[in-house]
Amino acid sequence: MIETLSPFSRRLIAIGSLLLAILTLLNLVLVPLWQWNVDNLDELAAARMRLARMRAAVAADPPAKGDAVPATAMILAPTREAAVATLTAAIQASAARVGVTPQVVGPAPSLRGREMKMVVNINASGSETALVDLLADIESNSPAIRLERWAIVAGDTADSPAHLEARAVALWAARP
Repeated sequence: MIETLSPFSRRLIAIGSLLLAILTLLNLVLVPLWQWNVDNLDELAAARMRLARMRAAVAADPPAKGDAVPATAMILAPTREAAVATLTAAIQASAARVGVTPQVVGPAPSLRGREMKMVVNINASGSETALVDLLADIESNSPAIRLERWAIVAGDTADSPAHLEARAVALWAARP
């Protein structure tokens, strides 16, 4: 069938076939090689950046030693018992400010290896808004007291008070 075509048509078909072969070669070989090269150069640049950051970190001065927690965020007391008493008094003062009388504010058993952490359990009853105000007041005043967990359970009837069960934590440092 090709024999019936003119020499010019044969040349056009040959040139078209050659162009198709070149495009196929570009798409199957050269473009993937180019992309692989670009990816490797990106990885090399990222590795050089990481190396520069590591060298800068090694050359930098070490951070100054000090307290892991600022003294203003801890309860400073000579003994753990005095610190627990300060924590309990701070929670009772918060309760008095919002008009809630807690039934129980007492220390929880201390955890081994957590000598700096003091835990106090809180049980109180009152209106739901007063209990929420109590939680907000505890966390907003000094010393820094945080609520590890808390739950407010509404009463069975509309007139019955809500009940709060909470666990407050604070850090203690043995200083006079």
